[in-house]
Amino acid sequence: METPPRLAAFKMMRFKGSFSICKICLAYEVAIKGHNTIAQREQLDRDFLTHLTETKKERAQWSKDQIKCGEEKDKFAIIMDSIDKWKTTFPFFVNPPKSVVEGAMVFGCGVKAGVYTFWANEQVQHDSNLTIEVLRRTLLKLEECGPLPRRMYLQLDNASDNKSAQFLALLAYLIEKGCFDCIKLSYLIVGHTHDIIDQWFSVLSY
Repeated sequence: METPPRLAAFKMMRFKGSFSICKICLAYEVAIKGHNTIAQREQLDRDFLTHLTETKKERAQWSKDQIKCGEEKDKFAIIMDSIDKWKTTFPFFVNPPKSVVEGAMVFGCGVKAGVYTFWANEQVQHDSNLTIEVLRRTLLKLEECGPLPRRMYLQLDNASDNKSAQFLALLAYLIEKGCFDCIKLSYLIVGHTHDIIDQWFSVLSY
């Protein structure tokens, strides 16, 4: 069946795997498929279990921080991430403009909880500047509802843009200017970064 001319510029999104893969998990999957002795397999399992234990500890600590923000008015939390465009089956242009959707999920009893989404086109550099701008706009929106709590818990994806000197300088500046007394920054282990905000992103999928 021939594609109508007016639809020739569109095509369906091809499936792609996870955006980031844990190298330790991938190495374990490859290693156990090899010819291992019983002792070697037991050692692989022990090392892999240690890795999983570390990832669970990271998530458990973040869960404790979320509970604190829900119980204490001087604390609030923000989870920031970008939606994986491969998670949607929306049609897209053959030569699509470079764009991204950033999300900031806010929760805590001392702020107006909710999710803020920001769309950036190709005119915006997708680097630390975008992360900084998303955080800035989110904080400004929250301030419209009243003074912010003095302690902020911030969780970001484990990417280099979120660990840049510019972004860390912004957080230090917010404390120096007296906007916050404390900012706790958290990163989950690469390949294990999916959180509640990724579940919310699913409502944007088709």
